[in-house]
Amino acid sequence: RFSKELPEGINTKLPVGPGRSRKIVDLFGGDVDYALSAVSQAFLFSEMLRPSLREHRTLRQHGLGAGCFTVRGFWMAYHRNNKTFPCLDTATFCPGFVGALKGAAAVKVAQFTGVNLSGKGADASISWNSWKTQLRFGCWLTALQRHTNEAAKEDPSFRQAVKAAGLMLPLHCSDVEADLCFMSRLVTMFREPEGSAMWQSASRGIGSNLPQKLVSELFK
Repeated sequence: RFSKELPEGINTKLPVGPGRSRKIVDLFGGDVDYALSAVSQAFLFSEMLRPSLREHRTLRQHGLGAGCFTVRGFWMAYHRNNKTFPCLDTATFCPGFVGALKGAAAVKVAQFTGVNLSGKGADASISWNSWKTQLRFGCWLTALQRHTNEAAKEDPSFRQAVKAAGLMLPLHCSDVEADLCFMSRLVTMFREPEGSAMWQSASRGIGSNLPQKLVSELFK
């Protein structure tokens, strides 16, 4: 069904920057099973946004249907739970959206992976609805996921810090995506004047359920 988009399966090359492309499987460290899972979910995400079959599009009851941010919520809602919907596996995939960009920029994941989300220049517009964009974003998540998991194995103090933060190891892609969104708001709070509209918006986005001692540590 998707042979046109993937003429060589997971060996199909995707553009990752100006004049550069990479095999899909190589975006995920050469891990075939991981790449297959990510690809299947990227297409599922794309199909949920805009079904390729006309008869499926007629099932919509509300205008153009749900948007990217709403559909992304399925992966967040079923985080670490592939029993309810086995087709969702947050260990290998989680859709991304604009809220993760500042956090990603803060840790320089684009430079680390050599992958631009647009597949073009760094300043090109990003089509979040595209399965190609979501696979490139998945490359970012995979790199951060593996880096964090490896660091936790090698550094006991880091492993304890991760667990103290309430995260389970090994990290799932949904963990990493949520962390990037959190970091995005944290970056805003550091850059914007305290009490400004943007500072307050970011503050509300982080949430008021964090212990005061932890908040104080973050802003030392």
